Amino acid sequence: MTSDAYHELDSQWRSVRDLESLRSSQLSGLAGELLTEASSDPRCQRLRDGEIYRLVSDAVDGDAYLIPGLLSFQDQAQLLSALICDWATPPNRSNLWPAEAPESGEWLQEGLAKFFDMSEDSPDPSSLSVIEKLRWVTMGKQYDWSSRCYLPDDCRPLPELLVSFATRAVDLLKDAGEIDNTHTFQAAICNLYHAARRPSDRLGGHRDDVEEDTTSPLVTISIGLPCVFLLGKETRSSKPIPLLLTAGSMLVLTNRARQAYHGVPTILVPPKLQMKGRTFRRASPASWDPTFDWAYRPWLVANDSGGAPPEPFDSTVPEAIHYLLTRARVSFSIRSVDVKIPAEESEQKILRETCWD
Repeated sequence: MTSDAYHELDSQWRSVRDLESLRSSQLSGLAGELLTEASSDPRCQRLRDGEIYRLVSDAVDGDAYLIPGLLSFQDQAQLLSALICDWATPPNRSNLWPAEAPESGEWLQEGLAKFFDMSEDSPDPSSLSVIEKLRWVTMGKQYDWSSRCYLPDDCRPLPELLVSFATRAVDLLKDAGEIDNTHTFQAAICNLYHAARRPSDRLGGHRDDVEEDTTSPLVTISIGLPCVFLLGKETRSSKPIPLLLTAGSMLVLTNRARQAYHGVPTILVPPKLQMKGRTFRRASPASWDPTFDWAYRPWLVANDSGGAPPEPFDSTVPEAIHYLLTRARVSFSIRSVDVKIPAEESEQKILRETCWD
């Protein structure tokens, strides 16, 4: 029987609920394996003066890159605002639309609008009922999870904001001499992992192998709560490397790494926000232990350049966005779907098809 090293490590991490628990002697082994600080971890190679790192671990095939803290607090708030006010609504598909009920689209739009407009520190549960049910949204080319294929129907273009952030990461890697910049981004999947649904919110190990383009950069943006992200090889028999992805970080997978097994076995939630029985604690972030702010709320921690951290509460950012940043993990996985055919090959292809007709 072939061993499943990926599953074994995934199962171990599923029991970890927060960073605080990793200080216990029982979890010292897992804690020692977790890649938390790219600048000092021997499994990472710094590429340039900026914070760009290539994973050089034997646990990873192909080209995988970490760019910690690339997105500012305002960048993340802008993405979340666009998601709630525009991208998560029809005609973009999600786990809430389309649904059997014909009015599901209106219900979704009204629920998200109510959430976005909330202003109380302890929001009315009714304003959270829709957002806490939202698990995934597709943007750009639409994806059908049941048939595992992209739909041929007309769709809205991938939002330019997502394209610009993904391109920013690719440009940094191009400047570092790692990849070229001939790639286009056509689709994105947003996953939402809610602290209120913990411990059920996770992403099982899988490969992104349905796209025709299997080598160009796949860019993942992390927002909100930190997670443990497992990145392995093309088979489950290889033990993956556990990465701590925090808000504002970006992970780029290219070439063989794009075909690697990966997943999210756990979202790390501050103890004061974890479920107690069947009740979700809605404690104010102001009451959290600041020891792990570098992971739970990295935008509050001064960066290496000495810049001053933002204020704990930015009145220009809606309360709903602050809520998501501290009570959910939101990720955007941005990718190319179709293989880009060089101009000369495209002309030959058209000529062949014309002759065949």
